[in-house]
Amino acid sequence: MDYSIAAIILSSEPSGESDEIFTVFSPELGIFEAKAKSSKKITSKLKMSLQEFSFVNMTLAPRWKTLIPTIIGCEILENFTKIKKNCWKMFLAITIGEIILKSSARHYENNFLFNLFLKALKKINQLPEKKLNIYYNNFIYFFLMKIFINAGLSPETKECLSCGKKEQLHYFNPLRGGVVCVKCYKPENQTILIRQDVLKILNELKKEKWTFVSKLRLTKFQNFILRKILLDFYQIHFHQRLSSLCFIPF
Repeated sequence: MDYSIAAIILSSEPSGESDEIFTVFSPELGIFEAKAKSSKKITSKLKMSLQEFSFVNMTLAPRWKTLIPTIIGCEILENFTKIKKNCWKMFLAITIGEIILKSSARHYENNFLFNLFLKALKKINQLPEKKLNIYYNNFIYFFLMKIFINAGLSPETKECLSCGKKEQLHYFNPLRGGVVCVKCYKPENQTILIRQDVLKILNELKKEKWTFVSKLRLTKFQNFILRKILLDFYQIHFHQRLSSLCFIPF
């Protein structure tokens, strides 16, 4: 029996001469793959609706003969046209999409991540193009922190991992998962020297307030340290490297 789901299309790849396989994210089924027959043909009714980073209502046929379901219908709910018309917005969506792909288990229900991703695409679509250089990195850092919190891996930023003190927190160890005070510090390859202004930003990123992120103006030094802390933390605890890091330009 056919069934319909709301979903976001993450990516596509060719399958044979005219078919395509789409990687899709839905709240009920998580991340999964679905096949569209003859979707590459000009005459295909699915061609215009099966676009990457579109929010759609997808009709699937059950898996009778194949391991993946077949897409037999697709209606665009939101196309995010402003993302697709601006290369930096598209790069930002690609980066967020890769984080989602590498942070989520396949075929696992995750309403939180789906709603977070959908809100992220809406925010990216609405971002003023003249201020993309301000929002770009902030957006990635904010999104990464929400991924950490959802996975139960929120970095400790308020007290020393060793002694529990809340003063003189001048070091961050991505491997151990948080800050270390001056007295407990031991020279380690992963340890990053951190200033109080950067620590304050990390604490604010852990909150659910986009307004802080939209007003945040990072210096080059703050941006460099935040990028190193959050990306090192992600790569260590999720055992993944993000190939789209080359799209972080500012």
